[in-house]
Amino acid sequence: MLGIKRQSERYIRFFSTPDGRDLLKDLYLQYGNRPSFDPKSDRKTLYNEGQRSVYLRIMHLTNLDIEAERERE
Repeated sequence: MLGIKRQSERYIRFFSTPDGRDLLKDLYLQYGNRPSFDPKSDRKTLYNEGQRSVYLRIMHLTNLDIEAERERE
């Protein structure tokens, strides 16, 4: 397994490309910009939170600012 620094560098390299930024925006819209809680289903809440946690990991490893990206449009 790669060290966190090396892994972070790979994420940054990928998500800093134009295609990577487009994918990051899509991930933000799908998983970062909606509530995880579903009052009707604990399972759906857990599922949503799992998706959100992957998005948050990517954001943490890249340290990219999606809001700044959105303002450029």
